Amino acid sequence: MKHYLLARLLVSNVAPMAISSGGREHNFDTQLARDANGLPYLPATSVTGVWRTLVLREQGKALCDAIFGSSELRSSLTVSHGVVVDKQHQPVQACQSQQQLEQDDYLASLLQARPHHRERVAINDRGVAKHNAKFDQLLLPAGVRFVLTVKYEFDSAHLAQDEAKRYFAQVLSVWQQRQFALGGSTRNGLGQMALLGLDVKHVPLQKTSEHDPRTALRAFYQPDSNLAAQTEPFSAIQDWLPEGKLPAATKALCEMKVKGLDYWRFGAGVSRLKSPAEGSADRSPDILCYSEPRVTWDEPGPHLKGQHVVLCGSAIKGILAHRVAFHYCRLNKLYAEARAQDSHEDWQKRVAGVDELFGHLDEKDHDNSFAGCLMVDDCEVVYKAKDIQVRSHTSLDRFTGGVRKGALYTEELLYQPTLIIRVWLANEARFEQLDTTTKQALKATLNDLEQGLLPLGAGSGRGTSLLQPGAESREDSEMLKEVAL
Repeated sequence: MKHYLLARLLVSNVAPMAISSGGREHNFDTQLARDANGLPYLPATSVTGVWRTLVLREQGKALCDAIFGSSELRSSLTVSHGVVVDKQHQPVQACQSQQQLEQDDYLASLLQARPHHRERVAINDRGVAKHNAKFDQLLLPAGVRFVLTVKYEFDSAHLAQDEAKRYFAQVLSVWQQRQFALGGSTRNGLGQMALLGLDVKHVPLQKTSEHDPRTALRAFYQPDSNLAAQTEPFSAIQDWLPEGKLPAATKALCEMKVKGLDYWRFGAGVSRLKSPAEGSADRSPDILCYSEPRVTWDEPGPHLKGQHVVLCGSAIKGILAHRVAFHYCRLNKLYAEARAQDSHEDWQKRVAGVDELFGHLDEKDHDNSFAGCLMVDDCEVVYKAKDIQVRSHTSLDRFTGGVRKGALYTEELLYQPTLIIRVWLANEARFEQLDTTTKQALKATLNDLEQGLLPLGAGSGRGTSLLQPGAESREDSEMLKEVAL
C-alpha cells in the first residue's frame, strides 16, 4: 500500500541571502529571484540541490539515491518552493494584487527591487582594488521566514513504515547543519538557513470508513491556523532516528571571541547608529560605520529594522586569505627578493595553498574553477550605545600649517566592541587531503587573529580596528589541533 510522509518546514535565513534570477536590476549587477507576487522565494531546485549534496556526503550514496533518485530510479521526494510567510504566519497566496500586498508594511519592504545590497571588492597584493573586481550584490535581509512542504512517497510492501520514517528523519536532520546554505557566496557567510520548526504527518493512501486520504491531504496543504503554532522542534521526530538520538551539532573549525583594542570601524554605512537628540543641530558624520537591516520577529509582528553592525564574512575571508598567503610563502621560503624581476601579472597570482583553502576562479576555463574548503560567518558586532563616538580628522597644509580646504571631516567609531569569529569546514574530506604546509599557514593565521596581530576593519594604518588578544577561543577540529607550527 502506498503511503505519504508529509512535512511542512518553517525555515529562516539567519544571514543575508543571494538567490539571483540571472538578470540584472537597474544600476546593480544582480537581481533577486522572485515569485508571481514579486516576493523573494526559495526555488525548489536550489533547495533540493543543496539538500541532496549534503545527504550524499553525510548519509551515503545508497540512502541518497533511495530518496532523491538516480538515472535509473525516480525520486521519492517532492519538494515545493519556499514561500514567504506573512505577519499571521501564513504562506502568502499566489497571484495577489499589488494593493493587497502593499497594505502589509512587512511584505511591502520585501517587494522593493533593492531591499538590501552589499558592495564587494577584491584586493590585490598592493592593498588596492583589482582591475574589474568592484561589484555589488543584491541580498535578501536576514530573518525572513519561509514555509515549504516535502512529500516522501513509499510502498509498505517494499519498505517497512519504521524504516521509511527513519530514512525521512535522517534526511530532514541535514537541515540542522551549518553547511546548509542557499544562494550565492555561501562560503562568505551568506544564505545560512535555520529550521525553526516542522509539522509532520503520515497519510496512508488507502481509503477506509474512518480515513479519507483526500481529506487528510487537503487539511495538510491548506492550513487555516498559525503555522508557527502548529510546528514543533526537530526533537519531535527524534524517536524516528537510529537509537532515538539527535545528530551531533556541526562543530566549527575555529571559534574565537575578540575585542577591539581601541576604536573600531568597518566599511561605509548609510545610516547613523546614534540618532541626534531631538532639536539638535548636529550633522551626521561624514564616514559612518557599516550596518544593515534585519527582520526581527516580536509580539506585534515582523519588522525590517536597520543599524545592525556587521563585519561581513567576505571581508574576514579576504583578510585571512592575504595572511595565509604570507605564511604559506614564509614556510616555503618564497621571499620577495627572489621575485624582483616578476611582472605585475605574476604578483597578482595567488599561491597554490590559498587557492586550495579559499577556492579558485579560472576565467578562461571554468571547468578548472573550484570552491574553497572554508566557510566564514558574518560577525555581528556587540557594543553599547555609549561606545559610539565621533572623531574629527583634518589635513594640514605643509606650507601654512593651516587646515586644507575641504579636508575637515568626521568619522563614526565604536569603542572596544566585541566580535565572535567563526570559521567552518565546507568540505572536510578535501581539507584532510591538503598538504601540511597549507594547514600550518592556516593555523598560523588563526593564531595571529587570536593574539591580536591581525587587524579586522577599516583604518588600521592610523590605529583603528586593532584587536586585543582573544579572551575566549576554541578549536573544535582535531585536524587543526594536530598541526604543529
